[in-house]
Amino acid sequence: MQLSGTRRLVCAWGAAGLVTTSVHAQPATKYSDVRSSDRGAPAVAATPALPVTQGSLTFYTDRTVFNTAHPGLPLETFAATVVAPNSVVTCAGPFNIATNNACFAPGGIRPGISVLNPAGGDLVVLTPPLLGVPCVSVGPNVFSDAAELQFSPPVGAVGLDFESSNGAVPFTLTVFGPGGSLGSTTHSGGIPGAFWGVDTSDAGGISRVTFTAPGDNGELLCNVAFGQPVPVELQSFTIQ
Repeated sequence: MQLSGTRRLVCAWGAAGLVTTSVHAQPATKYSDVRSSDRGAPAVAATPALPVTQGSLTFYTDRTVFNTAHPGLPLETFAATVVAPNSVVTCAGPFNIATNNACFAPGGIRPGISVLNPAGGDLVVLTPPLLGVPCVSVGPNVFSDAAELQFSPPVGAVGLDFESSNGAVPFTLTVFGPGGSLGSTTHSGGIPGAFWGVDTSDAGGISRVTFTAPGDNGELLCNVAFGQPVPVELQSFTIQ
């Protein structure tokens, strides 16, 4: 993009995330600054691990393993967005079934899930193939803001593709029930993202999940599976 005569602004993605190179070498700080020609850095490669149990929580890094443990969970893809392909649009949050703005029409998101920016700033929708996202992705527009998922009523399991503008930085993902924190873990994103999932044996379920990291690391979420897992003894049950 040409700026005032001979000044040039070039956005590039590297191992450290989205970097804006200019006369003053100022880094990009929000998704609404990116262009359709920019591309994201992929998530740091990781070998899918077996589920890990911590207290009442079990964490997953492989969607196939998660889906096998929790078949049939509703999936929110955010594909009902009114944002055009290969675009980025910012809107006031939260994003949920009642949202009515330039990002989603009422009913465009499944009931029971909300995407928030607790800092109060705008949320953003990125549609493929912008930056290389493989699915409609949502999160805070400003990289330094943190994303939050809320579930009403609380759910037993959540799984999603986690993306970020900086694939090298681990985020702290904290899981809450109605009574407070159930525990936390770390996970890295990138674009395309990396799967993360959790379930709980806590009777209160999961009411919200927060995604935080120091600095400007721009988290995005897509393909969110959530709900009450089917008991193992009923997973193969059929009515004749």
